[in-house]
Amino acid sequence: MAKDYWRRVRNRARAEALRAIGWESREKLIMSALGVLAALLALTFWGSADASRDELIARLGIALILVFGFPIVWALRMLRLPAEMETEQQVAANVRIDGLQNQIKALDDASKPRIAFDKNLSALRSKPTI
Repeated sequence: MAKDYWRRVRNRARAEALRAIGWESREKLIMSALGVLAALLALTFWGSADASRDELIARLGIALILVFGFPIVWALRMLRLPAEMETEQQVAANVRIDGLQNQIKALDDASKPRIAFDKNLSALRSKPTI
C-alpha cells in the first residue's frame, strides 16, 4: 500500500516536472536533444573560432540548467504532491458521496406509497339514498 502510494507520487512528480520544463513526452525530449546536438555540431564545424566557442558555452550552459534544474523541480513537486493528491481524493470522494446521497433521496421518494384520491370529493360527501 505504502509502496504503491509513493510510486504514484514519484511518477506524478516526474510527469509534472517534465511538463514544467517542456518535455511532456519522450518524443519532445529526443527532439530537444537532437536539436541541441545539431546546433552544437553545426557551430563546431561552420562557426568562427571565437563565436562558436561562445555559442558552445551558451548551449552547454542551457543544457546544464535543464539537467540540474529537472531534479530540483522534481524534488519540489515530490514535496508538494502528497497534499495535493489527498485533496483531490477528498474532492472525488465528496462528489461521489453527494451523488450517492442524491440517488438515495430519489429512491426514497420513489418508494413512498402514493395514494390517489378521487377528484370528485362531492360524491363522497353526499348522503346515501335509500
